[in-house]
Amino acid sequence: MDYTGYTITTGFLAGNLFAESSDEGGTYDVSASAKRYAEMCQEALEKEFPGAEIEIEYQLDVSGATPIPLQTYITAPGGRPLWAQYGEGKEIADWVYEITQQVWQSWEWVVYAE
Repeated sequence: MDYTGYTITTGFLAGNLFAESSDEGGTYDVSASAKRYAEMCQEALEKEFPGAEIEIEYQLDVSGATPIPLQTYITAPGGRPLWAQYGEGKEIADWVYEITQQVWQSWEWVVYAE
């Protein structure tokens, strides 16, 4: 499907990326890791939703429940909002969640402090 005209906005709290501050590889660079995670999510979502405008937003030094402005929002062509709880909007939002979880689970976005 071509998603030209759609806008998909989602986000995360960088403090939720890690349960610990380090592992056997060293200490995490949370800022650089969050930036890389956002870039990888952007790339994965652009591949999955060709033509859509993808926006990934995040906040550093914050953890907890994802605030409303960082939750997933979908706008259809013509500016019509699609509710993430129903129909097409829910299908897209659920797939966005799955894709971002796959990126997170890969741990390829982790950057260690120098």
